[in-house]
Amino acid sequence: MRVLMAYEKHGDRVFDATTDVQLAFACVKLLRERFREGWYNPGQPPTDGRKNKLCSATIAELRRERVNYEEAKQFYEDVQAVLAEPVVQRTRMTGNPLRSNVWAWRLLEGRAGYEYERVELEELPLASYTLQPPGVSAEQHFWMEQEGWSIFDVNGRQQVQAIDERGLLPDDAAAWKLAREMGLAIDAEGWLIA
Repeated sequence: MRVLMAYEKHGDRVFDATTDVQLAFACVKLLRERFREGWYNPGQPPTDGRKNKLCSATIAELRRERVNYEEAKQFYEDVQAVLAEPVVQRTRMTGNPLRSNVWAWRLLEGRAGYEYERVELEELPLASYTLQPPGVSAEQHFWMEQEGWSIFDVNGRQQVQAIDERGLLPDDAAAWKLAREMGLAIDAEGWLIA
Protein backbone atom coordinates (compact mmCIF):
# COMPACT_ATOMS: atom_id res chain seq x y z
CA MET A 1 0.00 0.00 0.00
CA ARG A 2 1.37 3.40 -0.98
CA VAL A 3 0.69 6.52 1.10
CA LEU A 4 1.43 10.20 0.61
CA MET A 5 2.97 11.70 3.75
CA ALA A 6 2.67 15.47 4.25
CA TYR A 7 4.89 16.81 7.04
CA GLU A 8 3.26 20.07 8.09
CA LYS A 9 3.59 22.61 10.89
CA HIS A 10 0.79 21.26 13.07
CA GLY A 11 1.42 17.58 12.45
CA ASP A 12 1.90 14.93 9.82
CA ARG A 13 -0.91 13.95 7.48
CA VAL A 14 -1.31 10.63 5.69
CA PHE A 15 -3.25 10.17 2.44
CA ASP A 16 -4.05 6.85 0.80
CA ALA A 17 -2.17 6.84 -2.51
CA THR A 18 -2.44 3.13 -3.30
CA THR A 19 -3.59 3.82 -6.85
CA ASP A 20 -2.58 6.60 -9.22
CA VAL A 21 -6.11 7.99 -9.01
CA GLN A 22 -5.87 8.22 -5.21
CA LEU A 23 -2.47 9.87 -5.52
CA ALA A 24 -3.95 12.43 -7.92
CA PHE A 25 -6.80 13.22 -5.54
CA ALA A 26 -4.44 13.54 -2.55
CA CYS A 27 -2.01 15.81 -4.42
CA VAL A 28 -4.77 18.03 -5.78
CA LYS A 29 -6.37 18.20 -2.30
CA LEU A 30 -3.09 19.38 -0.75
CA LEU A 31 -2.45 21.89 -3.53
CA ARG A 32 -6.00 23.25 -3.28
CA GLU A 33 -5.81 23.66 0.52
CA ARG A 34 -2.44 25.40 0.38
CA PHE A 35 -3.47 27.55 -2.57
CA ARG A 36 -6.62 28.75 -0.77
CA GLU A 37 -4.59 29.53 2.34
CA GLY A 38 -2.28 31.76 0.27
CA TRP A 39 0.86 29.63 0.51
CA TYR A 40 1.79 30.12 -3.13
CA ASN A 41 0.94 33.79 -3.66
CA PRO A 42 3.97 35.32 -5.42
CA GLY A 43 3.23 38.82 -4.13
CA GLN A 44 4.23 41.89 -6.08
CA PRO A 45 7.21 42.10 -8.44
CA PRO A 46 10.30 43.60 -6.80
CA THR A 47 11.04 47.23 -7.55
CA ASP A 48 13.42 49.85 -6.25
CA GLY A 49 11.75 53.21 -5.85
CA ARG A 50 15.00 55.10 -5.66
CA LYS A 51 15.65 57.54 -8.48
CA ASN A 52 19.42 57.63 -8.01
CA LYS A 53 21.81 55.34 -9.77
CA LEU A 54 22.00 51.95 -8.15
CA CYS A 55 25.22 50.26 -7.16
CA SER A 56 26.09 46.91 -8.73
CA ALA A 57 25.26 44.99 -5.51
CA THR A 58 21.76 46.50 -5.42
CA ILE A 59 21.22 45.71 -9.09
CA ALA A 60 22.35 42.09 -8.51
CA GLU A 61 19.97 41.83 -5.52
CA LEU A 62 17.06 43.13 -7.62
CA ARG A 63 17.85 40.62 -10.36
CA ARG A 64 17.82 37.75 -7.81
CA GLU A 65 14.53 39.00 -6.38
CA ARG A 66 13.10 39.29 -9.89
CA VAL A 67 14.13 35.71 -10.74
CA ASN A 68 12.63 34.46 -7.45
CA TYR A 69 9.43 36.38 -8.18
CA GLU A 70 9.19 34.97 -11.72
CA GLU A 71 9.67 31.41 -10.40
CA ALA A 72 7.01 31.94 -7.71
CA LYS A 73 4.64 33.45 -10.27
CA GLN A 74 5.16 30.49 -12.63
CA PHE A 75 4.55 28.03 -9.79
CA TYR A 76 1.37 29.91 -8.84
CA GLU A 77 0.14 29.71 -12.44
CA ASP A 78 1.01 25.99 -12.65
CA VAL A 79 -1.00 25.31 -9.48
CA GLN A 80 -3.93 27.28 -10.91
CA ALA A 81 -3.77 25.16 -14.08
CA VAL A 82 -3.79 21.88 -12.11
CA LEU A 83 -6.71 23.05 -9.97
CA ALA A 84 -8.63 24.14 -13.07
CA GLU A 85 -8.34 20.68 -14.64
CA PRO A 86 -11.30 18.50 -13.66
CA VAL A 87 -10.34 15.53 -11.53
CA VAL A 88 -12.69 12.73 -12.48
CA GLN A 89 -13.06 9.55 -10.45
CA ARG A 90 -12.03 6.59 -12.58
CA THR A 91 -12.93 2.96 -12.00
CA ARG A 92 -10.66 1.93 -9.15
CA MET A 93 -9.41 -1.33 -10.64
CA THR A 94 -8.89 -0.19 -14.22
CA GLY A 95 -8.41 3.56 -13.74
CA ASN A 96 -5.79 5.33 -15.79
CA PRO A 97 -3.53 7.89 -14.14
CA LEU A 98 -4.95 11.35 -14.50
CA ARG A 99 -2.88 13.91 -16.36
CA SER A 100 -3.00 16.14 -13.28
CA ASN A 101 -1.62 13.27 -11.18
CA VAL A 102 1.95 13.57 -12.40
CA TRP A 103 1.83 17.35 -12.60
CA ALA A 104 0.33 17.80 -9.11
CA TRP A 105 2.85 15.40 -7.59
CA ARG A 106 5.77 17.16 -9.28
CA LEU A 107 4.57 20.53 -8.02
CA LEU A 108 4.33 19.25 -4.44
CA GLU A 109 7.61 17.38 -4.64
CA GLY A 110 9.34 20.46 -6.06
CA ARG A 111 8.41 22.41 -2.92
CA ALA A 112 9.37 19.66 -0.48
CA GLY A 113 12.40 21.67 0.63
CA TYR A 114 10.26 24.58 1.81
CA GLU A 115 9.32 24.87 5.46
CA TYR A 116 6.24 22.75 6.34
CA GLU A 117 5.84 21.55 2.73
CA ARG A 118 7.77 18.27 2.80
CA VAL A 119 5.94 15.42 1.09
CA GLU A 120 7.00 11.83 0.49
CA LEU A 121 5.54 8.69 -1.01
CA GLU A 122 5.98 5.67 1.22
CA GLU A 123 5.22 2.01 0.65
CA LEU A 124 3.50 0.29 3.56
CA PRO A 125 2.89 -3.43 3.81
CA LEU A 126 -0.75 -4.36 3.30
CA ALA A 127 -2.45 -5.39 6.51
CA SER A 128 -5.10 -7.94 5.72
CA TYR A 129 -8.24 -9.01 7.53
CA THR A 130 -8.56 -12.23 5.55
CA LEU A 131 -6.20 -14.43 3.55
CA GLN A 132 -5.61 -13.33 -0.01
CA PRO A 133 -7.45 -15.71 -2.32
CA PRO A 134 -5.60 -17.21 -5.28
CA GLY A 135 -6.13 -15.33 -8.53
CA VAL A 136 -6.80 -12.02 -6.75
CA SER A 137 -4.10 -9.34 -6.71
CA ALA A 138 -2.99 -7.72 -3.45
CA GLU A 139 -4.57 -4.43 -4.55
CA GLN A 140 -7.88 -6.11 -5.40
CA HIS A 141 -7.83 -7.92 -2.05
CA PHE A 142 -7.14 -4.66 -0.24
CA TRP A 143 -10.12 -2.98 -1.95
CA MET A 144 -12.37 -5.93 -1.24
CA GLU A 145 -11.71 -5.55 2.48
CA GLN A 146 -12.04 -1.76 2.33
CA GLU A 147 -15.51 -2.25 0.85
CA GLY A 148 -16.38 -4.77 3.58
CA TRP A 149 -16.20 -8.16 1.84
CA SER A 150 -13.77 -10.95 1.03
CA ILE A 151 -13.55 -14.59 0.02
CA PHE A 152 -13.78 -17.08 2.87
CA ASP A 153 -12.95 -20.77 3.01
CA VAL A 154 -16.11 -22.68 3.93
CA ASN A 155 -15.50 -26.41 4.30
CA GLY A 156 -12.87 -26.41 1.55
CA ARG A 157 -14.88 -24.24 -0.86
CA GLN A 158 -14.47 -20.51 -1.40
CA GLN A 159 -17.45 -18.21 -0.91
CA VAL A 160 -17.81 -14.44 -1.18
CA GLN A 161 -19.20 -13.01 2.06
CA ALA A 162 -19.58 -9.66 3.75
CA ILE A 163 -17.15 -9.13 6.63
CA ASP A 164 -19.71 -8.94 9.41
CA GLU A 165 -17.31 -7.36 11.92
CA ARG A 166 -16.76 -4.39 9.61
CA GLY A 167 -20.49 -3.72 9.21
CA LEU A 168 -20.03 -1.94 5.88
CA LEU A 169 -22.43 -4.08 3.84
CA PRO A 170 -26.01 -5.00 4.74
CA ASP A 171 -25.66 -8.64 3.71
CA ASP A 172 -23.75 -11.19 1.63
CA ALA A 173 -25.83 -10.37 -1.46
CA ALA A 174 -24.28 -6.88 -1.50
CA ALA A 175 -20.83 -8.52 -1.38
CA TRP A 176 -21.79 -10.80 -4.29
CA LYS A 177 -22.78 -7.78 -6.36
CA LEU A 178 -19.39 -6.12 -5.73
CA ALA A 179 -17.59 -9.39 -6.54
CA ARG A 180 -19.39 -9.64 -9.89
CA GLU A 181 -18.55 -5.98 -10.63
CA MET A 182 -14.89 -6.83 -10.00
CA GLY A 183 -15.16 -9.67 -12.52
CA LEU A 184 -15.14 -12.68 -10.21
CA ALA A 185 -17.10 -15.67 -11.45
CA ILE A 186 -19.53 -16.70 -8.69
CA ASP A 187 -22.78 -18.58 -8.61
CA ALA A 188 -26.14 -17.39 -7.18
CA GLU A 189 -25.03 -18.17 -3.60
CA GLY A 190 -21.61 -16.50 -3.81
CA TRP A 191 -19.51 -19.63 -4.38
CA LEU A 192 -16.48 -19.15 -6.61
CA ILE A 193 -16.77 -20.93 -9.93
CA ALA A 194 -13.47 -22.59 -10.85
